[in-house]
Amino acid sequence: MAAKRRRKKNQSFIKKAALMTVPVCFALMIIGHYASDKALKAEATEILPGVSVNGVSLSNLERQDGIKRLAQLADEISSQAVEIVYNGVGHSVTLGQLGLTMDNEETIDQALELGKQLGLIRRWQAQLHPVERNLQPVIYLDSEKVHQVLQGICGTMEQKAVNARLAITAGDQVVVEPSQDGYFIDENLFSSQLIERIQNNQSLKLDLPVKVEQPEITAGDIRSWGVIGLVGTFTTSFNAQQTNRTHNIATAAEALDGLLVKPGETVSFNTVVGPRGAEEGYKPANVIVGNKLEEDWGGGVCQVSTTLYNAILLADLDVKERSSHSLPVSYVPVGRDAAVAYGVLDFKFLNNSGSYLLIKTAVQGNGVTVKVFGNDSVKRSVQINSWITETVEPKKIYKIDPAVAPGQPKLVQQGAEGYKVAAERVVLEGDKEIAREPLPASYYQPVEEIVAVNNETEIPRPEAAKPHQPSDQSSTRAGESTGEETPARGSNQQGESTGQQPPAVNTDLN
Repeated sequence: MAAKRRRKKNQSFIKKAALMTVPVCFALMIIGHYASDKALKAEATEILPGVSVNGVSLSNLERQDGIKRLAQLADEISSQAVEIVYNGVGHSVTLGQLGLTMDNEETIDQALELGKQLGLIRRWQAQLHPVERNLQPVIYLDSEKVHQVLQGICGTMEQKAVNARLAITAGDQVVVEPSQDGYFIDENLFSSQLIERIQNNQSLKLDLPVKVEQPEITAGDIRSWGVIGLVGTFTTSFNAQQTNRTHNIATAAEALDGLLVKPGETVSFNTVVGPRGAEEGYKPANVIVGNKLEEDWGGGVCQVSTTLYNAILLADLDVKERSSHSLPVSYVPVGRDAAVAYGVLDFKFLNNSGSYLLIKTAVQGNGVTVKVFGNDSVKRSVQINSWITETVEPKKIYKIDPAVAPGQPKLVQQGAEGYKVAAERVVLEGDKEIAREPLPASYYQPVEEIVAVNNETEIPRPEAAKPHQPSDQSSTRAGESTGEETPARGSNQQGESTGQQPPAVNTDLN
């Protein structure tokens, strides 16, 4: 009997448990269906519950509704005031004046992405148990408006860094002008700091960030270059009434002025001065072409290269490339000119001094001067000697011209002798010679003598050739055309050859 009662009791319990389980399962199914539906729906279009931007709730909003709600937030933020402090003084502007733009679509997409990153179960959990998440809005500032506002506050404060520089006084003293730091508003840093404060709901009062720009060259850098005094100078004269030629001389000299040459650097005149055409500001003037004068662009530039050549010689620097003119020129002794033609002839020198060099030029009145500044601690003087080694007689050419009266030959072109010239440089320390070196040789072509006659019978028959007799000049060395002994390193005087010189063409040439 007892066993029977226990069996009936168990059956009753099972029935009751079954009756209780059915509604619980049904409830769980309902909840699961709801959560699943919400989770799937959230994955597609809705923002998770608990998500906000700058405190503005976006819970369960679809994309377009969220964008509309953020538009109100953007208007509120744009009207907020920003206090910009500069030199202890506050300047108030609105975020709208700084061109604030809130990217509502990108912000909402980031909010939706929170749900897409969760799995199904976690999305169910997010629906049942929301987690508070406050997102930062995506914000931009208009860089042009930021620039205008900040320039209006302190635009006069900004200045570029100024490098230290070498300067030369009227008395040829070398001075170092100090560098200056540059100051400018760091607009990028200002914008990033302000955006961060907006996104984190922080105070919109901030100091204006000012950035210091260091100069590239300081006074210490320049002092280490070793430019302390004048080491060589030379001046040549020209006819200032030849306005085009004078203009070209000044233009080329200006291109050289201020040239800084590093130790071991080779300087090309053509590279520094550049082409000499109309586009570069040059004018037509006489130049030597072959053994004739012709008008061409840049006539007169060779006088600048020649003046530089002599200053380089007196500074005891190495000459790497130099050519003489085809005719002697009047502004320097023979053997001391330096012809240049862009792309054809160049003048080059090497800075073998061990220190930096500064080239300064000046055109005043009827003279052009080139000065070389460097390390003048070693007191030396330089003497330039040049002399004619051979005189070349000109040819005499006869041309028939019926317009010439019979028996009355007419001189059409005056002939001129040519010359072969040698030169040397002598370096002295006090009275002691420490170096003597040959300089580039020169050859000046003879100019043909041209005579017009009436007919062929008036042309003299050629005489038998006579053996060449060297002139007195060809047997003369130093002393015939000697360079005046002049200090180079440690002095600002220039050397001049004072010996006998051959006739030169007029100064109105290159």
